[in-house]
Amino acid sequence: MAVTPPELMRRIYRKIEQGKGMTLTPEDLDLLAEMGALETMSAYTADYVKRQAEERQAALKTDRQAAMDAEWQRIHPRPHSDTEVERAARRAWEMCQPKSRRP
Repeated sequence: MAVTPPELMRRIYRKIEQGKGMTLTPEDLDLLAEMGALETMSAYTADYVKRQAEERQAALKTDRQAAMDAEWQRIHPRPHSDTEVERAARRAWEMCQPKSRRP
């Protein structure tokens, strides 16, 4: 028996409303594939993985920046009276650090 898209959607919505799971038949899977569900799921998964990677990179950058700030404060506990000199010294110091430590 062939499953129609409206029938499948009704079954899915009914199970969602009931808060229950459902078993998909091979015909259901074929219909979902024909409707483009696999492409949609693949695109969603790719976006999800990309967001996770971006969040990890942002957290890593924040951690590196905090470590650099702490190291700078340890080496130079009293800031220079001229803020331009302080910024220039900090930039020069950061550029001398290994790339793996830089934010």
